[in-house]
Amino acid sequence: MATLEMARFGNALATRERAREVNGFLAPSRSTPDILILDFTGVSAISPSFADELLNVLADRTVELLVAGAEDAVFSVLSTVARRRQRDIRPLNSDSHSASYEQTAQAD
Repeated sequence: MATLEMARFGNALATRERAREVNGFLAPSRSTPDILILDFTGVSAISPSFADELLNVLADRTVELLVAGAEDAVFSVLSTVARRRQRDIRPLNSDSHSASYEQTAQAD
C-alpha cells in the first residue's frame, strides 16, 4: 500500500500536463503497490481533464485506487471520470462519500 499526497502538485489540479507530473513522480518506482491511496487533503478542485489523465496514467498499473481527504466536488469529478473509464475508485473511509459513490454506481 502506498499513499500519494496530491496537494504536493497544487491545491487546484486542472491540466493533463499536471496529471502527467504525477506519472513522472510515480514512474521511478519499480514496484507497483497493490493499493494506491490518492490523498486529496488540501486540494480544493480538480478538472475533468486532470482526472481523466490521472486515471489514464494509472490505467497500466494493476492497483486498487482509494481516495482520501477529497471534498465532495473533487470526489464527484473523480467518480464521474472513473465511471466513464470503467475504473473502480472507492473512498478510503466507507462513511466518506458513501452516498456519492452509491449514486454513481447505481447510475451505471
